[in-house]
Amino acid sequence: EKRRHAVAVEAVQAELLLLQEQLGRRPTFEQVAELQQQLRNVEVVELSDENAASTDLERRLLQKQKAFEGQLSEARVRNEELQDEGRALRARLEAADDQ
Repeated sequence: EKRRHAVAVEAVQAELLLLQEQLGRRPTFEQVAELQQQLRNVEVVELSDENAASTDLERRLLQKQKAFEGQLSEARVRNEELQDEGRALRARLEAADDQ
């Protein structure tokens, strides 16, 4: 009887240690909350949803981001135009060299 009880106690203690190890590897409630907030921030920025921004700073940053995205788009278009112009000039130069 005592032996069976001792074996049962050891099994419970081993399971308890295993569960404590598993629990130690899990994030705390604070870490989960912080990660959830970071995820919400990323989603707000990704969607560029100014209404979802929780602070004035976030709204201003999103407005700046939209402005930068517009400038980047314009710069890409201008870059493509300049590359086309460069290719055309190169072709003209090669044609002139051939003559």
